[in-house]
This record gives sequence, structure tokens and C-alpha cells, in this order.
Amino acid sequence: MKRLKQSRGIKVLVMVAVSIAISILAGGANEEVKNPFLADSPWPIAHQDAMAQDSSNYPGLLATDSIDTDYIERFASIGAHQKQITDPISLLYSSDKKTVWGSSFFTVFVLDRSGSKLKLLDQFESPFIVNYINKDFYGSYSVLAKINGKEYFIKAKRRSIESYTLTSDHKIKRAGRYIIKGVAKEEHLVGLSINQSGWLVFVTNKGRVGTVSNDLSQASEIVQLPGYEKLDVSNSLAVNKDNSVYVVSSQYMNRLNWDPVTHNLYLAWYTDYDNGSSSQKPGRLGIGSGSTPSLMGNDKDGYYVVITDDADVMNVDVFDCSSGEMVASTPVDFDDPSATESQSEQSVLVRGWRAIVVNNMYVHDNPIYHGDAPMGIEQLVFDPQSHSFEPSWVVKNYSVPSGIPTMSAATNMMYALAKKKIVAPDGTEKAGPWGLVGIDWDTGKVAFFHEAGFGLKYNSAYAATEVGYDNEIISGTALGVLRFTKRDE
Repeated sequence: MKRLKQSRGIKVLVMVAVSIAISILAGGANEEVKNPFLADSPWPIAHQDAMAQDSSNYPGLLATDSIDTDYIERFASIGAHQKQITDPISLLYSSDKKTVWGSSFFTVFVLDRSGSKLKLLDQFESPFIVNYINKDFYGSYSVLAKINGKEYFIKAKRRSIESYTLTSDHKIKRAGRYIIKGVAKEEHLVGLSINQSGWLVFVTNKGRVGTVSNDLSQASEIVQLPGYEKLDVSNSLAVNKDNSVYVVSSQYMNRLNWDPVTHNLYLAWYTDYDNGSSSQKPGRLGIGSGSTPSLMGNDKDGYYVVITDDADVMNVDVFDCSSGEMVASTPVDFDDPSATESQSEQSVLVRGWRAIVVNNMYVHDNPIYHGDAPMGIEQLVFDPQSHSFEPSWVVKNYSVPSGIPTMSAATNMMYALAKKKIVAPDGTEKAGPWGLVGIDWDTGKVAFFHEAGFGLKYNSAYAATEVGYDNEIISGTALGVLRFTKRDE
């Protein structure tokens, strides 16, 4: 661990006058930090909030509910025209309770969710040819910002950040664009978030981090993370309520502090973790950690940042946000003591002091196409006093192979697009159809599994499972958008 000398910006950071509404949730471990610059909705930003916890206060579905499945196809129609909505990673809810924003390889789009069936309202097409290998498409991470009472969908593209708004006749209009300076030939934007002062925070795959005003009119100086020669960033970032920024690269876990006067970021510390070998494992989007950093904690007990590493049997690592010290590192074997390998490409789901990791030990380089379905979901519990981080429960007969799980504090349930293990009459085991699994957050008991179907149509393809309005659960898939709703009876 290397802790750097504090810059002048750190001391004044705590004096930033921002409107932060904090409510201590059940158990006293989780703080809900309201960002005044985000849309007031169930899911206004990738990973649900800037702390990247992927959990929600909104109620989801229960085992006693009658559940309907709704799916909008890859080629949806607007009038006589077919439009592509392939593989939207994040779907962001507007505060109007009617519309959902999303982006795919080719487009930014808006869905109408107010009826029993999702409807495509409009899309804004990419002006350039998609190059999937180089991630030359509309990025995975987005923000639905609230600026002067109006909502803007803000996306990171390859070398720019763009904002879009919806006109009164439900047409998407590009409202602004900021081109990041000095982007190298092999460089592209990866992560995007927003801080409590309304400034956007971005990171590139080469570990350059900066901030841009939410109206895209001005930007800070760009900071280079350490280890540039061998550095790769394949995940987004987390931002705490004090505007500190957390980025994991293939070399280090990093913290940067923000100066509210100059709007510049300063490297506070960087800490080693087990980043594996220099070769990329099957199905992974990069080397090193496969998770966006997730923050846990509160003012009383302190704040911690959680990631998975790239060890042969991966660990879930916990770092003290103040000092940068790695205070816990627990191997995850999904209750298989003989396991010699495990990995995850999904962010760690966090609520309170509990964290959930899913098994992504793929066989194929393209696990989405081949339908890889490694079994295992494991929860761990962190003690902020002793710094112990111990397994709580394991679900061994369900796979969350290619999507980020979520949870609802209101229903105390974890949700994910998953596959259930089935056993044939001859005793052979295989993965069954895709569906929505609901698991009790405290006990790990599977409450329900609502079947959706087979194939790419239902494959989450690295997308987030999200809790929306009216108990609904929604996720992007390889070929469209899948929604589970509570049937009116």
C-alpha cells in the first residue's frame, strides 16, 4: 500500500455544501446517500447509486406474487421501421414513472413501461461503425442526471461524453457533447459516475481519470493512475458521499480525492492486490479484478471498498477507504473445498455489511454465445470491528453466469437472472432454462424461480438485474430487454 501526501483539496472537501439526505437503514450498516443531481427514481445510474452497491430500497417481487414476463425483441418497431436494442447493459428509470432509458451497441433508446408491454418510443443511432473488440460503441455505464429540474441521459462513448434529452413528443435529442482531450489510439472511456456536487467522473481503459461538469461545458485536469505501462481498467468506478473516487486497475486498488475549488482529482493512495497472471481468463473483459468497486459502511463504523481479485481461487478483498489498507481477503470457493479455480466478472452486490459474489468460472472465451452456466452464489458478512469476512450461505444449484444480481431492502430478497441446475433421469446434471430467482437475503433460502425460456433471448450478457417501479424486475439481455411484473388480481 502506498499512501500519498494529502493535497490541499482534501481538507476542504468535507466543507462542500451539498444536500445529502442520509437515512440509517435496518441493521445500522447501510446509508442511503441521495444525490441531488440524479433523477429521483428506483435506478438512475448504473449500479443503482454512485457507491455501486447494486441494491435498492424499492420493493421487488415475492414468492406469493403471480408474475408475468414481458420481453421486447432485439428488433423493435417504431411505426414501419425496425430498430436495434441489442445488449443494453444498464437501464435507467425516469422520475416520470413512465419511461426507461437504455443504450446498446448501436443506439441510445427510450422505452415506455407504463403498459403491460414494453414499447420502444425512440432511439438515437450511433454515427460510427461498431467495433466490439475495441469497445467502440456506446458505453456500458450511464447516468440519468437532473440539471435545473430537467433530466439528461449521459453516456460515455469511446472518446467523448454525450448527453440526451427527451422532447415533449417523445423524441430523443442530443443535448451536448464533451470530447476528452488526449485520448490515445488504443484508449477508450470505460467507467462513468457522478459526485455529490454534480460533476461527472470518468475513467479510461488506460487508467486516466477526470471530471467533467454535468452540462459538459468544462473539465478538470486528467490524472494518470500508477502502473501505466502494464495497466488495464475494465470496470467502472465508485464515488462516496465525500466525493472520493475509487478505481480498480489491473495493478492496484486506487483512491482519488476531489478538490471542489479546482475540480481536479488527486491520488490519495493505491494498494496492491492479487491481480493474477498477465493473461486474460476465458470470458473475462480484462485482466485483474472483474468487479466495479462497491462501497460499504457508514459514518460511525467507517467506509470500506470491496472488490474481487484475480487469484486462481478468487478472494473478495476489503480495503479501508481512509488508509487504503487491505483489511480482509477471503477466498470464495462456493462451498467446494476441492476447488482450484474460481472467478467473477460481476460487481459485488452489497447491502449493509453483507456482500454477494456469483460464480463466473467460464469454459469458453465467449460464454454468452456458448451458454456457460457455472453454478454458485455465495454471501459473506463483514465485521467492521474485527475485520473478519466470513461466508454466510451458499446456493449451489443456481447459476448467475452473466449478470449482476440485485437486492431489495423492502422485501429482503436477492434477485438475478439465473439458470437452475436440473438432473436428468440418468443422473447427469445440466443447466435448465433462464428465469428470475428470488433468494432470502439473510438465510440463502430460494424463495421462487420464475422460468423465462432458453437461449440468447434471455441471456443477461453482463447486464444488471434491476428493481424498478411497481415491484418490477428488469434486465437487458443479449437480444433485448426482459421484465418481470406483478400481475394485478
